[in-house]
Amino acid sequence: EQRRNLIDNYKSNRKQNNENIERDSISVALSQTS
Repeated sequence: EQRRNLIDNYKSNRKQNNENIERDSISVALSQTS
């Protein structure tokens, strides 16, 4: 049970990180075009 929670936390953390990375690269791209 605890191990499954760890996996769930890991997955949601990775998802969050991916969203942050996407947002960062979008803002970088926007700042480069202006």
